[in-house]
Amino acid sequence: MKYIIISITLSLCYCSCKEKTSVLFSFREEIELASSSTIDLDALNILRPFSVSILDSLFIFSNWETPYNVSILNIKNNQVTEAIPTGNGPEEVIGYLSVKRNKGKSFMFANRFKKKVYSLAYANGDVTINHEMQMNDSIPNLFCIAELNPETFISTVFFTEGRFLVHHKNNDYFYGGEYPENEDIKRISSRHKAALYNTTKIGIHPDGDKFVLIYQGLLDIYELSLSSNIKHIKANHYFFPLFMSYETGSPIIYNRDCKVGFIDIDCDDSYIYMLYTDMGIADMYQKHNSPWGNIITVFDWNGSPQMVYHLDRNINSLCVKNKSIWGISPDFMELYEFIIPEQAN
Repeated sequence: MKYIIISITLSLCYCSCKEKTSVLFSFREEIELASSSTIDLDALNILRPFSVSILDSLFIFSNWETPYNVSILNIKNNQVTEAIPTGNGPEEVIGYLSVKRNKGKSFMFANRFKKKVYSLAYANGDVTINHEMQMNDSIPNLFCIAELNPETFISTVFFTEGRFLVHHKNNDYFYGGEYPENEDIKRISSRHKAALYNTTKIGIHPDGDKFVLIYQGLLDIYELSLSSNIKHIKANHYFFPLFMSYETGSPIIYNRDCKVGFIDIDCDDSYIYMLYTDMGIADMYQKHNSPWGNIITVFDWNGSPQMVYHLDRNINSLCVKNKSIWGISPDFMELYEFIIPEQAN
């Protein structure tokens, strides 16, 4: 049997072999959605973007392994401004992460190695960077970070103390949430669970009072109270990862048939939108270096399945803005727009 290696493997400890299912079986309504417009990113010299955020007329692209971490496209005049150079210098960043926001008026990003959060302001082609928060240096390097409100951030990565970290600007922080378990996962240690779930992604309600965690076939919704208490309000666990664990060295590898599942997430006031695929990990990475798909699953904030959109183009990420779904092509060359049908808004 072949496996896709997450990290270097040593001595075998345990194998997960549960039968898989699909998220798509939960939906009654499916719609074919054709792209309505395309932006040629290659012609604009926007290189290797892996995500896009939209603020008014600005399309802000986060780039992968390029001289600049960010490219800003002003759609009014097609002007492209490069920002946040990659490197170890005073104004440079290695370990760049975009920060998901709810109703923020500016773009935010983090240096995952230095545990710093910044905001980016744009005016007439000029970019200003402001330092917003220094996180506790004892926290592991982050995988995903989001702003719940101006004083509170949530992040995920390799945490043995809980599934996510809630960090306040005053530098107080706490761990919360439990890792989802089936019989296979119950048998492994907290270190192995942290390694298994370390690529969990976050979606935020625009009011900042709810957030979603997604990983493969698992969707969990949490609610944040005014007193910062967090309640787990919904667990949709369609399928769990198929993996092998190792007692020494790097802890986890996936079975080659393990499904990719949920790839990316964005949210609005009414719905949670997730890019999804039923493809196995081995097949996925034969074609591109990053996950991709053409299925958008839509849930409401109660966790009830609402709609499936089958796109006519493959994308590697999504952004929902002004009743449109935007997605970047897996080869990073184009940005597609898909208009959400009126009856589904």
